[in-house]
Amino acid sequence: MKVLQVYKLIKSMTMSEKRHFKLTFSNKADEQKPKEYMLLFESFDKLKTFDKEALEKNLKQNGINKLITGNLSYLYQLILKTLNIYHQKNNLIFKVRNYLNNVEVLVSKDLIDLAEKELKKAKKIIVDYDLQSFKTQLLLFEKQFAFRNSNQLGDFKPEELQAFDNKEKEVIEELIETNHFSTTTDRILNLISSKTTKYDTEQIDKWINKYANPIENGSDSFNHCIWYLSMYSSYSLLKNNYSNYNYFNSQLIQLWQKHPQIIKRHFSNFLTVYNNYLNGLFLSKKHDELFVEFDNFKQLPKKYSIERKSAYNHINRTYLVLSMAALNSTNQYQKVKETLPEALKAIEKHELSELYQKIIFFNALIATFSLGEYDEALDYIEKVLGERKSLVRQDLTLYAYLLKLIVHLEIDSIDLLPYLITNTKRKLDKESPLYTVNKKLIELVNNLVKSQIDNKEQQTLLQQFKSEIDLNNKKYDHTAIAFLTLVDKWVEGRLA
Repeated sequence: MKVLQVYKLIKSMTMSEKRHFKLTFSNKADEQKPKEYMLLFESFDKLKTFDKEALEKNLKQNGINKLITGNLSYLYQLILKTLNIYHQKNNLIFKVRNYLNNVEVLVSKDLIDLAEKELKKAKKIIVDYDLQSFKTQLLLFEKQFAFRNSNQLGDFKPEELQAFDNKEKEVIEELIETNHFSTTTDRILNLISSKTTKYDTEQIDKWINKYANPIENGSDSFNHCIWYLSMYSSYSLLKNNYSNYNYFNSQLIQLWQKHPQIIKRHFSNFLTVYNNYLNGLFLSKKHDELFVEFDNFKQLPKKYSIERKSAYNHINRTYLVLSMAALNSTNQYQKVKETLPEALKAIEKHELSELYQKIIFFNALIATFSLGEYDEALDYIEKVLGERKSLVRQDLTLYAYLLKLIVHLEIDSIDLLPYLITNTKRKLDKESPLYTVNKKLIELVNNLVKSQIDNKEQQTLLQQFKSEIDLNNKKYDHTAIAFLTLVDKWVEGRLA
């Protein structure tokens, strides 16, 4: 057993898992071996980073002069054993697996009546929470018990065997289809996140149409139907078909709501589905409906008796990001500024990840820029740029650099512009659908800086650039459209 393996396992444990491990052995503290393993555990746990010299020092302080491979292996197995026991309390997978292990043991002891009781407990969880991976094992035990009983009673019926075989085939097919739906969903989401416009449409259509609609075929499997709807939801988003995207997301919500016990167990997943639905309303510009749904969204923890702080944080960040974006898209810039204190408070409390912070700062940038508050806009530009080496939402980083040129132009900070223009040129992404427009925006700013250009020539340059802006280009995502709309309004302001 390698020392590093034990270290990694111990460091992966949560505080409550460590507490459980220590409590398990505290009752045996008077026994030498458990006490020795506890000291070994604590020697590893004290390490902040893996350091053999520091470990040896900790071991000596705890009275352990030499690491014995057998002791390390035994400690490793002890930790895994206690983690299994710990997770049986709350984790359904561990709980079901434990029940099925009990069935195996009881069957080997020929205690079939007791084994059937354990199987009944397992079946209730498997059915209530649609744990597909256990369904074939459940059927095998049920078939085994059914024929054992029928043989004892001399009442064997071949059609019963056929019924079990048909059910087993149905479960396996359901599992294969669900796996296909989930894999296809992941593939499509990867295409969306990569922001690529190059993909094999025919291949995706083949994936999508490989299997029939399980809902129409009467499937009662939650996961089977959920992944089918998720696949079509992501496919609709890839195609920018927001009407279908909203439809499939609303169907997903309705299906989830039919299974409140699953919502309580997987509340964060349900919130993500609801989040997607709200995002769809925003993308399809159904802003009035969006703000109505925000109220329903905020009530979800109370409705399902969820008290986890993470759930409230999820809801709050979704509300902040989408409400600010929706207000910006309807030109309600002052209301965006009114939302900012709440957003900044959430950032100060470390409730928002780097991604959500960046999106909020970008929305604040749009609002302040649109209001002509350029000094404040410059502050938000720097916040969007943040850590220059960050790879999070690089599209927002580029837009911030481009808007920085315009802001410096507006506040007559001409001396800095040659350097900023050169620097921004290096940031351009040749693969971006906006590459040509962005390049011409830099050229426009560069030309406007020149003192020898008169007002008439400036107007001509602005008109020429304005003709390059296509706000209906389907290759642009909603953030690109928001950026171009902002630039377009700035050009109009200059032309007025």
